[in-house]
Amino acid sequence: MIYLTEDLVASVKRRTLAPTSQKTFQDADIIALLNEELELKIVPAILSVREDYFLNRAATNIAANVELYPIPERAIGNALKNIFYVLSDGISKMDLQRLQLADVVDYGQTASSPSGYILQGDYIRLLPQPNTTTGSLEVWHLQRPSQLVPTTSVCAITAVTSLAGTTTFTVDTDLTGTISVGDSVDFLNSDSPVMLSSRDVVVTAITVSSIAVATADVTDDSGAVSASIGDYVCAARHANIPMVPQEFHPLLAEMAAARIMQALGHNDKLQAVNVSIAEMKDAAMKMISTRVEDDPRAIVNRRGIFSFTSGANMARGRWRY
Repeated sequence: MIYLTEDLVASVKRRTLAPTSQKTFQDADIIALLNEELELKIVPAILSVREDYFLNRAATNIAANVELYPIPERAIGNALKNIFYVLSDGISKMDLQRLQLADVVDYGQTASSPSGYILQGDYIRLLPQPNTTTGSLEVWHLQRPSQLVPTTSVCAITAVTSLAGTTTFTVDTDLTGTISVGDSVDFLNSDSPVMLSSRDVVVTAITVSSIAVATADVTDDSGAVSASIGDYVCAARHANIPMVPQEFHPLLAEMAAARIMQALGHNDKLQAVNVSIAEMKDAAMKMISTRVEDDPRAIVNRRGIFSFTSGANMARGRWRY
């Protein structure tokens, strides 16, 4: 089953047998522990199978005579998967290679399009510097799951109406105290897989029972509004459901319970809980280790010497159409 934040909190309490009158760990404290375990243990475990969980992309228009572009703020570890230069037709792409710092001296002139990049702190520096506004960057990265908050801090969609370029969502919770016009919100699917249908959408109007946004910001590739009745509207980078495969939701609760037992000095219970965590983690990892069972991925070095032995590859080089 999918766990809401309050379901996780209740599960942690059951696992620790915490009395309802105890004041050491309030709900906010448990949610903080859940977020820590999610970020520091659950997400790295899922990433270790290298099956492109959390993979996402960010598109950035190239500006003339601008060479520095920030790494997407939601990128896990401020790390990148790949960068493509998208040509002016919006379809053709060039795979940009990461260059060495010493290569900067070879790119002293500007050009109509970049051929590579280096990482300069948390910025992507294009080489050579583009001197036109032609094309864009497509930055692929692993997106950090949103921070858990109580369901009372988000709102569920009860109706959707689109008119004259604006989509209005009727919602069940008044968020006017925390969200204002100009703020950004995310739209979270309520079913598995739990993911964002739209992110960083600017609010154009808000009342106690509705939130309005530009329709273009919440449509999918087919032109349909991607958020639907039952989904959640959340403040940007917040969610009331863990954005990981639901098989990891009970494991997350068990890990938070272990943290509480450790803090309370319940070492007699902690040993048994750690055994349970190891078993639950092993079972969950087996379920995600290969996402397409009949078509396992092969590791190919696309830039190795053997990738350019055929005439076709020699002609194509780094260009991908």
